[in-house]
Amino acid sequence: ARQSLLNVLGASETEPKESIWFTGCGTESDNLAIHLALQSTPHQKKKHIVTSNVEHPAIEACLRALQEQGLVDEVTYVPVGTDGRVEAKDMCHAIRENTVLVTLMLANNESGALQPVQAVAQHCRAKGILFHTDAAQAMGKIPITLSSMGYPDMVTLVGHKIGAPKGVAALYVRQDCLTEHHRTLPPSYGNGGILLIGGGQEGGRRAGTENVPYIVGMGRAAELLGTKNTDSGGVVMVQLEANAAHMEAMRRRLLQNLTSQLGGSHQVKPNGPSDPAHRLPNTLSVGLRNVHSGQLLA
Repeated sequence: ARQSLLNVLGASETEPKESIWFTGCGTESDNLAIHLALQSTPHQKKKHIVTSNVEHPAIEACLRALQEQGLVDEVTYVPVGTDGRVEAKDMCHAIRENTVLVTLMLANNESGALQPVQAVAQHCRAKGILFHTDAAQAMGKIPITLSSMGYPDMVTLVGHKIGAPKGVAALYVRQDCLTEHHRTLPPSYGNGGILLIGGGQEGGRRAGTENVPYIVGMGRAAELLGTKNTDSGGVVMVQLEANAAHMEAMRRRLLQNLTSQLGGSHQVKPNGPSDPAHRLPNTLSVGLRNVHSGQLLA
């Protein structure tokens, strides 16, 4: 299962399987990434984190709680533009000398907007700052190779987004990223856990009995996204590409039907990026003229 997820990430053959840490959900993976950044930088007394203002609550609520607890000194929430995308330069300009982590989702779960993860990750690597991306929403819809994401230090992956059972996820942690640039492994690393502390599961990094059937399910779901290339030995995401084309066609059909049935384009306004290259193929967010979303759902 670990190798199957590394294949989806397009990891090199030298990437150790231990780079994949299995967790119970995406929220745990996001929280774990934040705590790894905090616990590996004890030399930095006043810790600063950079993120966007459209992150999943697993990031946003966690950061606010850590601020209230005094474990994070300050968080910079970089705003997105009218299309739901943040500017890479704005994320990079928000970095300070005491920044210990930059976390930016790959794809937004409401608008489908793809964020400039590659550029921000590359900038963080050059600056020696840990970078994390939540790729949960993008998994199974677009390629999420490490190279296309700028070789991030940590990546959140979620099983049910690709057809695995709900209740299993993973965190990819790049080898040695926690010991570079004056960072040190937390005392409990390999000795009871980081976020969940107890037994020696996941190499002593994440305590708690592993849900083996669900982990196997996530591994198998990852396998079904691609096929082995017998010539190069790599994995070609054949099923992912087919799924993406089908989802894009269904999204386009839905938008056309909504527009034609509800009075035209002046009544129905798509939200998020108009360029398909800047959004997920499966997500459609629209606004209806003079209709409040809360009233519509009620």
